Amino acid sequence: MIRHLQRFAVLLILLGCGVAARAENVPYTSENPVAGDPLTEALVREFEAASLGGKCTFSIAVIDADSGVPYVQINADKVMRPASLVKIITAAVALDVLGPDRKFTTTVEGPNPDRKGVVAGNLVIRGGGDPSLGPRFQQDGSDVMGVLNDWAGKLAKRGVKRVTGNVIGNDMRYADDPTALGWEKMELAQWYSAEVSALCYNENTIDVIWKAAGKTGELASYTLQPTVKYVNLQSSVRSGLESQVKPRVRYFRFGESNNVRARGTLPPETMKHDFIAVHDPARYTAELFSSALKEKKIVVEKGAISQRVVGDEAPTTDTVTLITHQSPPLSEMLSTLLGVSHNLYAEVFLRETALASQEAPTFQGGFQAVSRWLRDKRLYHTGLVLVDGSGLSSIDRASAVQFVDVLRHEYNSPNRQLFLGSLATPGRLSLKNRFEGDEYAPLRDHLSAKTGFISGVHSLAGRFRNHKDSEYLFAIIVNDYDADRTVAARDFVDHAVLMMQSSNILP
Repeated sequence: MIRHLQRFAVLLILLGCGVAARAENVPYTSENPVAGDPLTEALVREFEAASLGGKCTFSIAVIDADSGVPYVQINADKVMRPASLVKIITAAVALDVLGPDRKFTTTVEGPNPDRKGVVAGNLVIRGGGDPSLGPRFQQDGSDVMGVLNDWAGKLAKRGVKRVTGNVIGNDMRYADDPTALGWEKMELAQWYSAEVSALCYNENTIDVIWKAAGKTGELASYTLQPTVKYVNLQSSVRSGLESQVKPRVRYFRFGESNNVRARGTLPPETMKHDFIAVHDPARYTAELFSSALKEKKIVVEKGAISQRVVGDEAPTTDTVTLITHQSPPLSEMLSTLLGVSHNLYAEVFLRETALASQEAPTFQGGFQAVSRWLRDKRLYHTGLVLVDGSGLSSIDRASAVQFVDVLRHEYNSPNRQLFLGSLATPGRLSLKNRFEGDEYAPLRDHLSAKTGFISGVHSLAGRFRNHKDSEYLFAIIVNDYDADRTVAARDFVDHAVLMMQSSNILP
């Protein structure tokens, strides 16, 4: 209660202050206290009161959305680890280079079936970079196998009864470069670390549905969807204490395999729907399609394999396109990238941007394409380092002012409504469980933002409208807080936005 009274006292002081002039960047460290306008000083006091650890640092940049005039600039040009704010850049470049109407095409190719329904050779699923292939955008989003069952049904209607070769998942549109430097090796089985592939299915994960027993310490049961034997899961997940509220389950995958261990606890007598990232998504897709074909009584004589390296593909003759599948347009997938903050969509969009910019379809090629675009738009800031398109890498570096400048570019672009409308809002998407208290009521319907979180990093950037109906673009980045202060770091970010939105310092 005392903490909340102190916060509201700060807000009352700020509401009584006059309009700030154009702000200069204020460097801040704990050894170098700032002396600036009342809002800047209040934000610094709020940061210090949060007690996030001696190594913790933060940056804030706020500009007027229409004029670009800066109003809060605390360490604004300091290069920081930004986490998923990187997706703001990835999305902006993809929208401009690829266009909002861009669709991704996946094909199934092979020899024409003969009169007896025999496909004399291989069926090749050729990946075209569609990250949405699977249930997310289907009418029945719970049917994991729906798309592949539909494909198998189409071949059955054409009279196909036998495939003499393999079902091949072709991933050769991209280089064999599935994970980036700075991705935590112990997290490669987590859904957010899914491997990058030009042939994706179910966002390169397998669903796992947990059911916890009623007695503390009992092993939890689970089922995998799809039921294809692709992942070997060994589980020590058990029911936790009766007081446990949230599930705590982690997955560990060993090297380039699909041997996965699950560890953790679940609240007793609860269910949890989760996802495990698989190795070699192209072969995974081929395995699933082979299973769908068998369900339609189509015999596959050999097996399911992947082609991942250019040059692996043997020349074929008399091959035709048997099935063509198109993704939703990029505009419809944008909220999955920005609002849900799905890393796979960011990485695929980065590869496609690289290809469209005549760069190699790799992480490095993506950075080269993004850097050139930023320089062409005069948006590039010194110190920018992006080794991926999602911000998952601990090596990524960018400043707060880098993000507000890109946000302002989108604010002034024809894509303004699409871009800003794809961000999360309080109570929705990645902000579903944030800004919940009554004190945050002023931000409801007045905030849209991109979240960011990796170990030691909390960040938030987007747009807010203040009580004077003026719009501002902002970025807040917090780095290197103590491990036990994660929630406090997030709370500081959230309250900093409230302080700025409610202050009379901003006109």
